Amino acid sequence: MQAAEAILEEVAATYGGSVTYDELAQQLFDRTGYRTRMMLGHWIGQVLGPLQAATLSDGKPPLSALVVRAGTGGVGDGYVNHEHPGGFASFAERQHAAAADRLTCYRTYCHDVPEDAAPRMTSLFIAKRTSLDSLDRTPRQKPAPPVPKTCPIHHMVLPASGHCDYCA
Repeated sequence: MQAAEAILEEVAATYGGSVTYDELAQQLFDRTGYRTRMMLGHWIGQVLGPLQAATLSDGKPPLSALVVRAGTGGVGDGYVNHEHPGGFASFAERQHAAAADRLTCYRTYCHDVPEDAAPRMTSLFIAKRTSLDSLDRTPRQKPAPPVPKTCPIHHMVLPASGHCDYCA
């Protein structure tokens, strides 16, 4: 847990910083020398949960807000913060709370946070949303159905054999 806290404090020292679960896991492996074959989702909560409790009891901001999913750029489903220890009702509510918590982390650990800084989504979240939005705006064209072959004499669509039943 101490290694995770140190890593996340370093991430928070950069305004706008965040780290994916995979990146955090790799840094933990590098710093501690520990390895596991267990899937990330089965053990990362055992690191971030106690870290969340420790930051609450120590009066520190919730550093786990800095850890995001690579696929969405947002915090995971299990994210909780000091004000919502039971979790959140929706994806949007969870992401907005995490954005506010990240700003609190930056203000605590980063020396160059703008005075007028407001909570914001991670750059990865914005990039993922922008790419998804561009996909939504350009609908796929359905390919034109193939023109069926017809008999030049009877003007009937040919069966699968390719030979007109009436001409045979």
